[in-house]
Amino acid sequence: QNILLSFTGGKKSNPNNIRIKIADFGFARYLQNNMMAATLCGSPMYMAPEVIMSQHYDAKADLWSIGTIIYQCLTGKAPFQASSPQDLRLFYEKNRMLVPNIPRETSAHLRQLLLGLLQRNYKDRMDFDEFFHHPFLDASASMKKSASVPMPSYPSLGSGSSSSSSSTSHLASPPSLGEMPHLQEKVPASPQPGSPAFLHRSK
Repeated sequence: QNILLSFTGGKKSNPNNIRIKIADFGFARYLQNNMMAATLCGSPMYMAPEVIMSQHYDAKADLWSIGTIIYQCLTGKAPFQASSPQDLRLFYEKNRMLVPNIPRETSAHLRQLLLGLLQRNYKDRMDFDEFFHHPFLDASASMKKSASVPMPSYPSLGSGSSSSSSSTSHLASPPSLGEMPHLQEKVPASPQPGSPAFLHRSK
């Protein structure tokens, strides 16, 4: 799926006029309660551990992906990183107890939300009812009643300056699963540091 920002009207400088829309449901599938799936699809960086490890999974896999996106919006990087899909799978297989490194200044509600979403074991992960009624989301909804906050300004992409060039480097998307070796193959040794890894980039 693709996450899009849409303005509902009024001044574009008011963040309260922004709505998030989800598009491109090419890999989407409806899973009823207690229904499991085993199809391997999506971008590895956003896959839940049970998905990238080729295990059966339920709809809670999407909650992990949401947690990954929220964490990336907060810090600019994925909560758990590796140099390749194979290394990421191996990382999850070796680490059954994972705790994301959440910035110290993060609010208590957001911290609690991230810890609930980014549970390595899907059975320990918060469910959809907990997610939609979480205090952090309720607090975000109540911001509509507060004074508007001015939107930050960024350099023009056409300015040609070095700062403009560097500010757009994070927009590169990781390769899709079809462009990479199958995850069922033998996990290679971790590469030497130096070359950029696709998992260190934003979606």
